[in-house]
Amino acid sequence: MQSFNELRKYIIDNLNIAGVNFTAKDDKKRTYTSVYLVEKPETHILTSGNGLIIKWNESRGGQTVRLFTVEIRILSKEIADLIQIKDELVNMLDFYNRPCAITEYKKFVLSNESGIYFDDNNDSYIDKLFFECRLI
Repeated sequence: MQSFNELRKYIIDNLNIAGVNFTAKDDKKRTYTSVYLVEKPETHILTSGNGLIIKWNESRGGQTVRLFTVEIRILSKEIADLIQIKDELVNMLDFYNRPCAITEYKKFVLSNESGIYFDDNNDSYIDKLFFECRLI
């Protein structure tokens, strides 16, 4: 689980887009960073209108190097913000032509994108990025 949190921390520390932030509040008015592992809690309201949900799907385990498909779901109220976030995430996380900057990660490469769609339930635009990840 520590390796999964490393990706979340890396995104929070390095995703700096002017005018775009990631905040949420719960029912007790506490403020959180809206970058989540697995699911966004039902009690959290995206106050910035932007959020990321990171899901891990193991493709091959039980070996020295574990293979995962990582899905990063981008949620945004504004389509322009979503496109900006997507471009920044791809530039930041696609380590195809350079060494991976996240410790314990042997490989982290963009493999696919779902395309942008509007979700009526969340009242926001969504795009999913899929990365191939190998953990040591």
